[in-house]
Amino acid sequence: MVEKYKKFLSNKNEIKLTEMPLTNYLEALKEEWEGFPVELELKISNKSKAALDKILMQQVFLNLFKNAQDACVNKELNIKITCTESDKDFYIQVKDNGEGIPNSVKDKLFEEGVSSKGDKGT
Repeated sequence: MVEKYKKFLSNKNEIKLTEMPLTNYLEALKEEWEGFPVELELKISNKSKAALDKILMQQVFLNLFKNAQDACVNKELNIKITCTESDKDFYIQVKDNGEGIPNSVKDKLFEEGVSSKGDKGT
């Protein structure tokens, strides 16, 4: 699992968007999440398509799962992904039972190099 994670993190290729049914993609991607206790709840049409980069999306999910795992040191990890849609958009919500993000980091969360894990963060 760690090697897969490192491989995804090291991918610096250009973005390659592919249009595909989102339900098929997420169901197939779930197989790559081996080792993480993920519940997938799809509230979208089987015909709904999205243009996405499969490798980058996998990186996003693995990073979220790794962060959730790091935050659940003394308890069993649970991750739930819910996918819904509106007329034009998809919404993917990822929830876990970790400790959460410290308030001191929340405002800077998407800045490069910001982490609540000190030297362990990415």
